[in-house]
Amino acid sequence: MIQERIRQQRIKKGFTQYDMAERLGIAILNYGKIERGITQLSIKRLYEIAAILEILAVELLTGEPPAVADSGRVKELEERVMELQELKEYQRDLIASLKRQLLDN
Repeated sequence: MIQERIRQQRIKKGFTQYDMAERLGIAILNYGKIERGITQLSIKRLYEIAAILEILAVELLTGEPPAVADSGRVKELEERVMELQELKEYQRDLIASLKRQLLDN
């Protein structure tokens, strides 16, 4: 499962749960929930964890690195997914801001 692969990669890199939580900007209890599978990972969080572990997110999803020939394309696609996720968050924040402005008037 993905949480086990995250844990294995974290240990392989020599990071503690505290290290990961600190790098992610979350409480250690919340990071522990990720590794126990209690918290459902967002795509953004998955990519953040992969970046910290210096691996591709697809490796956490599948348990295997992509073929060497495919790794460049996979990295490109992962970066595009992150851009889309950030755009989605920006749009959500913009809509919330507009709603507040409308309610204030």
